[in-house]
Amino acid sequence: MSCLEIRRAVLADPKRICESAAEHLAECDGCREYVAAVRQANSSIEQAIRLPIPDGLGARILLRRSMVESRKKLAGAFGLAASIVLMFGLWFGQPGPTASAKTAIESYAANLIEVYRTTPLDDERLDAVLNKAGIELVKNVGVISAAKPCIIKDGTAAHLTVAGKNGAVTVIILPEMDVEEAVEVKTASGLIGKLMPCPQGSIAIIAAPNEPIEDVIARFEGAVNWI
Repeated sequence: MSCLEIRRAVLADPKRICESAAEHLAECDGCREYVAAVRQANSSIEQAIRLPIPDGLGARILLRRSMVESRKKLAGAFGLAASIVLMFGLWFGQPGPTASAKTAIESYAANLIEVYRTTPLDDERLDAVLNKAGIELVKNVGVISAAKPCIIKDGTAAHLTVAGKNGAVTVIILPEMDVEEAVEVKTASGLIGKLMPCPQGSIAIIAAPNEPIEDVIARFEGAVNWI
């Protein structure tokens, strides 16, 4: 089973792991961490359901549900369970998916140091990283000099280093992190960029302030396919 198949299976039933999935988990640290995170979230949901229900909470939940459904963004990576968690989180003042994703990206990139190279990474290494994240590139996006899988908010992402006009540009493809709109990101070290929605998931492009990232954004438009 691939990483993407494992994640879909554990979302469907976090407590059941088939034999082929168990074999994959024995060799994949990223998927083991993902399964643990899903099970922890599932356990938290079960505990929350057992809490006493405050007066009037039902009416407030129904109101919130109608607002969220009108935006057509309620469904998240954890299906119905995630919808319940998101609904309670929004009600009690927790950040929405876009703000949460922005914070996660800025935290991940806080100490980012990229080496500028113009020599492309070999195809085998690049394909291995993309496959681990469950994605593929369907068009030429320029020189990709480095690639590695990374875990952001318990999801596997593809971290790519791309040659820009003046230096290295970081491109992070996040198949499991949905955002509602494009937002600017800025790290504590002074890097800037954008976090943008994709047909599925999102993509972050980060670079030094003197790097024109619009060129890289254009290169990656329509370049990512989820497998």
